[in-house]
Amino acid sequence: MKIQTDKYTVLTLELGDLLLDGGAVFGLIPKPLWQKKIACDAENRIRLAMRALLVVGDGRVILIDTGAGICLSEKICRLYGIDPGQNYLEQNLRAVGFTPADVTDVVLTHLHFDHCGGAVVIMDGERRPAFPGARYYVQESHFNWAMHPSVLDRASYVREHFQMLEQAGLLQRLTGAQMLFPGIEIIVSDGHVCGQQLVLIHDARRPVFFACDLTPTAHHVTPTWITAFDLQPLMLVEEKQRLFERAHSENWLIVFPHDPHIIAGQIAAGDKRIELQPEFFR
Repeated sequence: MKIQTDKYTVLTLELGDLLLDGGAVFGLIPKPLWQKKIACDAENRIRLAMRALLVVGDGRVILIDTGAGICLSEKICRLYGIDPGQNYLEQNLRAVGFTPADVTDVVLTHLHFDHCGGAVVIMDGERRPAFPGARYYVQESHFNWAMHPSVLDRASYVREHFQMLEQAGLLQRLTGAQMLFPGIEIIVSDGHVCGQQLVLIHDARRPVFFACDLTPTAHHVTPTWITAFDLQPLMLVEEKQRLFERAHSENWLIVFPHDPHIIAGQIAAGDKRIELQPEFFR
């Protein structure tokens, strides 16, 4: 997907797939319902995308999320069906005319391994920044949470990924919602995990919203369709209702980080519930 806004060119980067248990991805939704929308394998796993956003303009090359990367253990890769031998992030950057050295900023929506793993690479047996000329951004509240996660979500973090960035002085901790760059708004969401930062790229006609794990797939646009990974379910439902009302009124294009088929779409007001009009497909 490629979209031109008032200030920026916005592109999606496909960073490989992962497999997750369908029951975990759809939480309390019964399997007979979610299976109508997305198929599972014999082990009840569904194939999901890992998708990042590249935002270019105003003198910056901004990467939003980095996928799982190539530094995960063999055990994690096997468990989640991740291909450990492909640096999809660098390959896709080069395919659209950029190198890791060109990236000026990396916005990490949150520090789960499938969103921040590509922020580092292994060179000479050590983890090093994948984008050494870039500054990395994360919410301070989320960084603190990731350093001391709950027993429910501690398996989602590989601390070596972001600790190294902190020690190298490349990680900038943000505090709350803000306009990070001209026309690029950070919206903080706490329902999925404390301090997840969502990104809205403003445009007079059609803003682009990277929904991240507020709405991992197009099927999760329905506010009550949430995952077992969401730590504050009631809060997440309220956040989705509030943000999707704004998305509808302001004509946002919503980009989904994990949908295997639908890259982005627009909120439509249905007769009984929030609905999605898909527009860009994988």
